[in-house]
Amino acid sequence: PLFAYIIEHVDHRGPLRAVYLSAIESLGALKDPAGIAPLKDALRKGEWWAPRRTAGLRHAAAAALGRIGTPDAIAVLEQAIAEGSRGMRAAARAHLPNRSAQ
Repeated sequence: PLFAYIIEHVDHRGPLRAVYLSAIESLGALKDPAGIAPLKDALRKGEWWAPRRTAGLRHAAAAALGRIGTPDAIAVLEQAIAEGSRGMRAAARAHLPNRSAQ
């Protein structure tokens, strides 16, 4: 719950960026299905004026979802590929299990 709280309430920009990214990585390492919703929100965050920061954030969230690997987590990645922006699609494709070879 602490990592989900951090993702939902801490700004992903500024001095707490490292804490935010660590929370994303920790949710992926725990493989807890309760982390899917906050990771989905993190995957969708970003600003057009900060493309590198946004790409790093999205890749971290997609990697965490891929590590969780449940059908719900995979569905979030597949939905990002189908409906997301170009950056979301790229991040999701890179971390979708059994799809990176395609």
